[in-house]
Amino acid sequence: MSVGIVLYNSHKLNLKQQELQESTREELRIKEAEMLLKQWLMSLDLYLNNRQAYIYDSLVDQGEAIIFLNNQFKYKYRLRDLNEKISAVLDLCSEVHQPGKKKRNENDWYHIITKSDTITEDLYAPLQLYKADLVLKIDREKIKIASRQITLKRTLYICPTALIVFTFLMIKWSNRTIVNPIKLLRVLASKEEISTENFPYNNPIELKSLADTLKQYVHDLEKAKELAWLKTKQVEHINMRISSIMETAADAIICSKASGQIFAMNASFRDLVNIEQNDSSKVYLCQDFISDINLQKYNVHFDNKKVLPEQNILSGLNGEKIKIELSVSKFKIDENVFYTIIIRDVRERERMQAQLLQSQKMDSIGILASGIAHEINTPIQYVSNYCLFLQDAYKDILKYLELTQDLDLEQKKRLYDEMDLDFINTEIPVALDGSLEGLQKVSDIVKSMKIMAHPSKAKKIDYDINSLIKEAVLLSENEWKKYAIVELLLDDEIPEIYCFPGFLSQTFINIIINASHAIEAQIKKQKIETNGKITITSKLKGQEINIKFIDTGTGINDKIRTKIFDPFFTTKDIGVGTGQGLALSHDFIVNKHNGSINFTSNSDLGCTFVITLPIQ
Repeated sequence: MSVGIVLYNSHKLNLKQQELQESTREELRIKEAEMLLKQWLMSLDLYLNNRQAYIYDSLVDQGEAIIFLNNQFKYKYRLRDLNEKISAVLDLCSEVHQPGKKKRNENDWYHIITKSDTITEDLYAPLQLYKADLVLKIDREKIKIASRQITLKRTLYICPTALIVFTFLMIKWSNRTIVNPIKLLRVLASKEEISTENFPYNNPIELKSLADTLKQYVHDLEKAKELAWLKTKQVEHINMRISSIMETAADAIICSKASGQIFAMNASFRDLVNIEQNDSSKVYLCQDFISDINLQKYNVHFDNKKVLPEQNILSGLNGEKIKIELSVSKFKIDENVFYTIIIRDVRERERMQAQLLQSQKMDSIGILASGIAHEINTPIQYVSNYCLFLQDAYKDILKYLELTQDLDLEQKKRLYDEMDLDFINTEIPVALDGSLEGLQKVSDIVKSMKIMAHPSKAKKIDYDINSLIKEAVLLSENEWKKYAIVELLLDDEIPEIYCFPGFLSQTFINIIINASHAIEAQIKKQKIETNGKITITSKLKGQEINIKFIDTGTGINDKIRTKIFDPFFTTKDIGVGTGQGLALSHDFIVNKHNGSINFTSNSDLGCTFVITLPIQ
């Protein structure tokens, strides 16, 4: 009973101390509210004097903070009037900043300042009254606590003996009713033999319930153990499958830490860089094989769920340099960053692309062959005729020289007129000029063909884009001259650019040939045949060259607009087109020159191809 009195008095003392602590915290919050209110009033004066929007925003934030703090007090209803005054001032100020309001004059501002002064008069009063009441309450609670402490001290002098006796009795009772049964439960649980027969204790009832609970717990634990074992086996099988997939993948795969240290690699990677199986345990860095790799730049790919491939060079341990396509993705485990790097050897693909390029080049040459032969044959024919004329003229001149060796001047003149050497004298310069002109035309055609002949072996050089356009027009003349005229509107201000002339020449020829075929198809649909037109323009726009090919052909049907740059897609008959021209043209412009190629078209109203090439 005495112990109960001690505990009761101690409990009452703790309650009073908690009430005192709560009142003290209330007092501290009131002081904080007073400081915030003072700062808010200073911000209000500053705003009303300067009338700046950023001060208004700060004023609103401070006011909302004071109202929020006031609502945390135990007797918050006593501060309701203060909150309403703050809200009233904020509403008054907010009218000034409403969008669309006309600008306030000085009289309006004077009215706002006067009204706010009226509202904020005696603004501290609610807090001060609340604070005064709290101080009185804290003093009363301190007096009560002192009284309780005296009572508790008196009780503690009486209770120790009773407490010692009570403790001894409790130890005896607990050993008999709690400790011994729990020891038996521990032994039975370790042997997994908990049952009603093995556990003879029925009282207290809590121990019997504990025994039943432990029995069920041990049973559930066995089930959980079996389930965990099954899950472990499943995880092992999954890891084996993932490991097998990675190890047998055709592409090289490595996994690295954020520092670049490689902690996993597959057989394809080891074969590619010549790492022996027993050397894979050595520590390698990504930078050992890809010198310019920067893993940090791939963070955006992880955030956007994108993995973008890029071209790079892989260095093997034997010094071999291998062209590769690199794809990097990022993943996290317990906030640790790791990277998966997929490396594809593109040497075989580039070889196939080179074969495809050669095939398309031969296709283009096949289309142009007869026209080029005709274009070369015509000047060669009249050069040949001129040479025959020069040969005959040379014989006549030799004959004249032989016959006039022993003749006088009068006889020479008569023989000169009889042999009509005036005609020979007039026509020889004409024959020489015509021969030179024909040979120059042949030279121009051969030069244009030379640019296109070996694009795969060409290197980037500085070249004039306008010259490439003119050469493409010349080479494809036999394709378009029957059905169209070509108009060139070229910007003479365009500088030479660093490019692959062969690739660009082949692209221009492909587009011109396609345009001529479209015009031919359009003319065949007309009742009255009229020639079409191909307009080619070049324009310097900032740091880019804009080239347009505009034709009056059949245009491109809307159903196939998305397919025309696909490899092997063609609308021509079998044997006429291979479907490689525009696909390779897209590769030449976009991948080889970092440019763009697009088109606009209306069916039966012609088509416009637009090529953009950067100067740099």
